[in-house]
Amino acid sequence: MHNQPHSPATIEKIRIAKQNMSEGTKQKMKDAWTPERKQTFIENQQNEKNPMWKGDKVGLYALHRWVEKRKPKPKLCGDCKETKPFDLANVSGKYLRDINDYKWLCRKCHMESDGRINKLLETSGGKWKQQKKN
Repeated sequence: MHNQPHSPATIEKIRIAKQNMSEGTKQKMKDAWTPERKQTFIENQQNEKNPMWKGDKVGLYALHRWVEKRKPKPKLCGDCKETKPFDLANVSGKYLRDINDYKWLCRKCHMESDGRINKLLETSGGKWKQQKKN
């Protein structure tokens, strides 16, 4: 049961447990997460050091999130230089763990580079293009 307050009985049990705790244990709890220790823990769990690290076997979603954290987002699209970018586009189509294999694009340029805009026009019989112009 997450995000629910403790019952009065549980609160009383916690209070009693804290009273019976040794001074050494109380001090360890205070010292447990100092800012320095927390930073060390974070650094020791990043990337390859994390036991859940999948390396090149990462999924597309996680790979895009990994690149997003490391590749700064420009103010304008990497291709047309006119629109704010929303998409992180893979350049080679190989989905490598390489930030240089990605670029920030606006949705239109991303769809054009993937060839998705042509497929959309073909499947809609050109209706999509006509609707967008109006």
